[in-house]
Amino acid sequence: MELTLLQHLSGDIDLESISVELYTIVSLSIIFYLSKFFVPLVFKRYNIVANEQLQIEFQARIISNINALVTTLVSGYILFNYYDEFSRQPFSFSNEYSFFIMRFIIGYFIYDLLCIIYYSKFLLEFGAVVHHCLGIVSFSVGTYFGDCHFLLLLYMFTEISTPFVNQRYFLDKLNLKKSNLYFINGVFMAFTFLIVRVLFTPIQCTKAIFENLDVLASKHLYVRFVVPTAFTIIILLNCYWCFLIWRGLFNAIKKRYISKIGHKSASLSTKNLNNNNNSSNSNSQFIDHNYSISPGKEKTN
Repeated sequence: MELTLLQHLSGDIDLESISVELYTIVSLSIIFYLSKFFVPLVFKRYNIVANEQLQIEFQARIISNINALVTTLVSGYILFNYYDEFSRQPFSFSNEYSFFIMRFIIGYFIYDLLCIIYYSKFLLEFGAVVHHCLGIVSFSVGTYFGDCHFLLLLYMFTEISTPFVNQRYFLDKLNLKKSNLYFINGVFMAFTFLIVRVLFTPIQCTKAIFENLDVLASKHLYVRFVVPTAFTIIILLNCYWCFLIWRGLFNAIKKRYISKIGHKSASLSTKNLNNNNNSSNSNSQFIDHNYSISPGKEKTN
């Protein structure tokens, strides 16, 4: 049973109508609680640097990875199998799969927002709060009006970059910042963020909006207002985060490049010094040798 947003806000609903959201909130909360027991098993070096803030961050990012995995796989499956239908009717076409995954991510956003508020001392970040509030509003509009599923599925697919962002945090806190794995993960994070969040999805959404302005204009006020507003703000947030990620990547490349040059220069200097020492030793032996035989020559004469 699908409801309008007005019915939802007025309270004319039953528990069955929001069962997916409730199950998602409860199940993710249980996993969050249990994760504090299995996190040390997954990260063997975790106990070395463990503290309360680190524990909460690790647990929250594990849930974030679970959400990213589910939403990426399901939205990717839907877009791959129903792309033609969605692209032809980006504001109207929907199916049971798109309704399910959107209700799932609403549950995740509500859970994570509550988690941020409860652990505000450790997790509070203005950008994340804005992002989650926009997500709840946007996906609620899509779910209860049945509109804009194509655009919302595209944005769900951007979660493909999230595990790389979280893995960067894990490696950093486990003192593996200088490892090759940290650098490689950073490269994948930067490229997936740029390609999916800044290029592919905004281009596809912009194309869908401008090719269907007449359809968008006929939609409910909620849809006409939320779509362009949320679309613009999320793009700006992603561009800002992408800038920070690429700046960090360039700094990392620069440091690695300078470090390698310095290492090579030091190796060459050491090698030259050794060669000079060997040459000096040879000359010294030659002089000693000549000195040792010179008295013999004088005696012979």
